Amino acid sequence: MAKKTDVKVPEVVESGELALVAAEGSALERFVVGLRQFFSEALQFESAARQTLGRAKQWKAPTSKEEDQVLVDRVRQANADKAVIEKHWQITQVVHRFHRRLTAARDRGVGPLEEAVGIGNALHNGYAEVERRRAREEEDRLRREAEERARKARDKELADLEKQAVAAEEASQDLSERERRWVAEWFRNGGNATAAARFAGFQDPIATAARLTTSPKIRAAIEAQRSADILAAQLEAKKAAPLEVKSAKVEAEVASGDASRWCCEILDETVLIAAVIGGKHGIPWDVLMVSQVKLNEYARGMHEQLDRWPGVRAHKKTTIR
Repeated sequence: MAKKTDVKVPEVVESGELALVAAEGSALERFVVGLRQFFSEALQFESAARQTLGRAKQWKAPTSKEEDQVLVDRVRQANADKAVIEKHWQITQVVHRFHRRLTAARDRGVGPLEEAVGIGNALHNGYAEVERRRAREEEDRLRREAEERARKARDKELADLEKQAVAAEEASQDLSERERRWVAEWFRNGGNATAAARFAGFQDPIATAARLTTSPKIRAAIEAQRSADILAAQLEAKKAAPLEVKSAKVEAEVASGDASRWCCEILDETVLIAAVIGGKHGIPWDVLMVSQVKLNEYARGMHEQLDRWPGVRAHKKTTIR
């Protein structure tokens, strides 16, 4: 129930409108008094209309002027019956007008209050949005601070663990797992101590590189690895080298007077040339003899173009005939 106030109500409803509302109210009052009789007649009209529609569905298209006149009379009668029903239901217009005037009068009171509610909601929504934004920003700030504290705590814990690990490694005569990784990375990076420390997982690569390169056990490990690599290379070279076999010479027991000499049979000239060029098996270069006859033949055909060949030069001799 709305609370009454002492605010003066303006005269917004004219006397003419009040008269119309009163007249329509009287018509409605009479309608309500005769409501039973009204709907009884309405049901009769409805029943008659349905019967007319049933007969209309049986109508045939006229084939003569007389039949067409009968059809026109039936339509006119249906229109007349419709007019009677519409007149009977004129009360609907009164109800509609009455409803419009009532809702207009209601809205004149409700409208300002709805506008006031809208103003209040807009102000509230604006404040709520600002407050939600402030809460999000504050939450983000608190989250960043918590992450920073957690990061610093983790860094401190890692630094403490690193100190303990370094102390244990320095006290031990044996290499730790990451010291062995450092030695392996040192060789792999061509002696870059800082990069090796970074790849091996040390927290301070620069300081670690300076410390490990002066550590006696690390230097001993490096020298041991170098020696092992040299021995391994020698072993691989030995495996790849041909076998050196010293065979005893056995003279054939034949009568004196025979003369023997060695000669060479070329089985595959291409393979022999490739072996000489590749430097394999110590084959001397002089087995690849240059044919002067062939060179002269090429000179007679190529002339100055022969100068493009390395190690030769074309020249022309002129003789008097």
